[in-house]
Amino acid sequence: MCVLPSHPIWIGAPRFDARRSERSRDRRGRACDNIRIVKPSSQDPRQRLTQLRNELLKLHAVLLESERAQYDRDIQRIRSSQHFLDLALNDPAFAWLRVLSQLVVLIDETLDAKEPPTSAEASRLVHQALGLLSPAQPEGTFERPYLEALQRDPDVILSHAAALKLFRRLA
Repeated sequence: MCVLPSHPIWIGAPRFDARRSERSRDRRGRACDNIRIVKPSSQDPRQRLTQLRNELLKLHAVLLESERAQYDRDIQRIRSSQHFLDLALNDPAFAWLRVLSQLVVLIDETLDAKEPPTSAEASRLVHQALGLLSPAQPEGTFERPYLEALQRDPDVILSHAAALKLFRRLA
C-alpha cells in the first residue's frame, strides 16, 4: 500500500485516476495498486500532540540557549547550571519563555488525562501553538521578545521554521 501525505507542499504526488488502466506510481516510481491519502487531521490525536510537544520542547531549548547567551553577554556572567536554572525560573529576562513552557505543560496534561485526547483538542492546541509563533499583532508578553530572538539568532530562525512547518502539517 502506498501512503501519501496530503500536504500541498509535497510535490510529485501520484494521482489516482480510475479511468486509467495503468497503476499509479509512488514518488520512487514503484507501482501502487492501493493508494491511501493520509491527512494530518486524521492522525491519532495522541500522536499529533506528542509531535507538537516535542517540537515545542526543541524550540524552547534553542530559545533558552539564545537567551542564556544574551544574558551572559549583556547583563552578567552565568556562573553555573544552578545559577542558570534560578534565572530561568525567577529572572524577568526569562519570564517571556514561560508562555511557551505553559503551553507544553498544557499539552502534557492533555496527554496524561484519563480520557484520550480528542481530535478537536489536538487541533485547538496546534492552532494555539501556531498563533503563538506567528502572531497577527506582536504585542504580547511572548511575541515581542520572540521576534527579537528571531532577528538576533540564526538557530532560533531555523528552529522556528521547522516548528512552523510541522505545526502547519498537523493543523
